[in-house]
Amino acid sequence: MLSPSYDDRFASGPTRKIAAWSLSHIDGMQLGRSHKSPKGLALINRMLTSLREILEIPPTYKLALINGGATAATEFLLWNLLGSKPVDMFVAGVFGRHWYHDVMNELGVRPLHSTVAPIGKSPDFTRYNPDHDCVFVWSDTPSGTVVPSADWIPGCRDGLTICDLTSIVFCDNIPWEKLDAASFSLQKGIGGEGGLGVVVLAPRAVARLDTTTPSWPIPRLYRAPREEGKRTICEDFFQGSTINTVSLLTVSDMLLSLNWAKEIGGLKELINRVNNNYKIVADWVRNTPWVDFLVKDENIRSKNSLCVTVINQGKSADWAYLQKMMNYLYSNNLDQGILNHPNSCPSLRFWLGPVVEEGDIHKMLRWVEEAYSDIVDLCPHP
Repeated sequence: MLSPSYDDRFASGPTRKIAAWSLSHIDGMQLGRSHKSPKGLALINRMLTSLREILEIPPTYKLALINGGATAATEFLLWNLLGSKPVDMFVAGVFGRHWYHDVMNELGVRPLHSTVAPIGKSPDFTRYNPDHDCVFVWSDTPSGTVVPSADWIPGCRDGLTICDLTSIVFCDNIPWEKLDAASFSLQKGIGGEGGLGVVVLAPRAVARLDTTTPSWPIPRLYRAPREEGKRTICEDFFQGSTINTVSLLTVSDMLLSLNWAKEIGGLKELINRVNNNYKIVADWVRNTPWVDFLVKDENIRSKNSLCVTVINQGKSADWAYLQKMMNYLYSNNLDQGILNHPNSCPSLRFWLGPVVEEGDIHKMLRWVEEAYSDIVDLCPHP
């Protein structure tokens, strides 16, 4: 029987809440208040300040809140920053392909140089030209890949490095000095809610915003707010003012998680938890003959979004087989959300971020084993 204490939330986003989470801990006095009011602005700014502290973002970098999660935050960077230089795109995984489509087909940036890696592989970052702008995803959850390091980015460069950080924030150290513009959402890492994204801009990226006008029209939700009659970006944008209405409930909820992260030891402890969670599942994969890593190279394998293939009759199981495993879990009132993204390879995806508890991982793996055994019993090997 399912233990009442078992938390089955292993999906990659939104991720599970912190263990001590309760709606009663939300500061209800801020709800129903305008996000433009002094108290609303102060709340948003407090969250951005806490994000900077926990993620160890340099004081010279600027943060702003964007409606629409990491997707809108990344689009904000692409639409506002690109166009003045050639672009190098290093495409890995599902979301790397999304951004490639937008830069190639929606914005029509030329010249565009792309390096596209198959699912589970890493693009060739040695092809980066520091005179060009560069777009890449640091960690793609559906493929379970990560950038092995930032050594390929020189400190002295003319172009901007633009990075989608969504699945790696709160789970690993970020080499901020190598990133000029970055995006992420609140819904991954430490259990924030969906709908809000964050952009992080180095001084070089802010200077680009202040001096360059893209050749394409920019939708209002992506358009960097300017000082009246000037090219300069509104400083209020980096002090809690937003392009459109944001949910103060979501902001308050994120502050709970950030306070928890600070209390347990900050980024160092968050990373320790991820490393420990990864080791449990990685050891299980190595000792289980009917599963294998989707990403074979450990240097580019995500520790917080670990993807595995299931072996069926000597080859990787297809989606139909994996769906049967999921149906078994659903029939036992489990909604672990571990079936991978449909645009990835047929595989299971385990979210192992810092809010995931070790005891739940062991229980989850036992349920996966039971689901596999049930399918084998129904469809025995010849």
